Amino acid sequence: MLFSKLLVSAISLVPLASAIPVGNVQGHRHHNQSTIKRDGGGFPDGVYDCSHFPEDQDGVVKLDYLGFGGWSGVQKNDGKFGTASTCEDNTYCSYACKPGMSKTQWPSNQPSNGESVGGLYCKNGKLYKTQKNSNNLCENSHGNAYVKNTLGSNVAICRTDYPGTENMNVPTDIGSGSQQPLSVVDEDNYYNWGNKKTSAQYYVNKSGKSAQDACVWGNQGDDYGNWAPLNFGSGYTDGKMWLSMSKNPLNSQANVDYKITIKADGGTLSHDCKYENGSFHGSGASSDGCTVSVTGGGAYFELYN
Repeated sequence: MLFSKLLVSAISLVPLASAIPVGNVQGHRHHNQSTIKRDGGGFPDGVYDCSHFPEDQDGVVKLDYLGFGGWSGVQKNDGKFGTASTCEDNTYCSYACKPGMSKTQWPSNQPSNGESVGGLYCKNGKLYKTQKNSNNLCENSHGNAYVKNTLGSNVAICRTDYPGTENMNVPTDIGSGSQQPLSVVDEDNYYNWGNKKTSAQYYVNKSGKSAQDACVWGNQGDDYGNWAPLNFGSGYTDGKMWLSMSKNPLNSQANVDYKITIKADGGTLSHDCKYENGSFHGSGASSDGCTVSVTGGGAYFELYN
């Protein structure tokens, strides 16, 4: 619930997602999972076993270290939507996409308590799409946004698995002297929560911690994962790309060990937005964060000393 609110509030924008429910399940088709051939038509319903993670699908990333068989999370379809340990019958099996891409699958019928559910659906031992208007499991970003790391060590940022378990376990590791793309979701056509648009949300860790170690659920007193000091947000609506950075309300006293500024890359920024020594600066900045709109091109978060 907290993460749902964060995803909406990071960039205060509003929703419209054309959700299509799971279709009727067809009879089993028997295939050797190791020899499934993709024909370019996207993910085939009723072909993959639920025990077989579809890592050969474009953009899909297998997360073995989480302990869910490569899935980013598994939720029971029992009205409570608690976590399951394996992708099995009557569960939703969520997955990560590579940096700069977003998953396309979530059921139209979402929990009434404000939590979210996402991923493929497992029924009769086979996997099925939950959004029939999206053939591929991952889609490209709707804008050019990225993180550029000029520090002497890596920085891990962790995207929230949303809609889904809402754990911050979708990893992006930005090596020293390199850059990695962010996913800018088309908010007018992506998942909506409580009739509000949602953005992509990232947890921003201190430098030097690997994505595998940082993009996991932590405990109070930690400074990584859900306790990471900062959040990034990215989305596109009303003809503009929106980028934000803010304090993580779970750990608002924590700070990262570097500075951050949003810079244009062919685009025009509405105003400055910087983070230095625990404070935000720029027109419209508050003690909690700052948001910029970008028109006519791209922009990026630069991490520097």
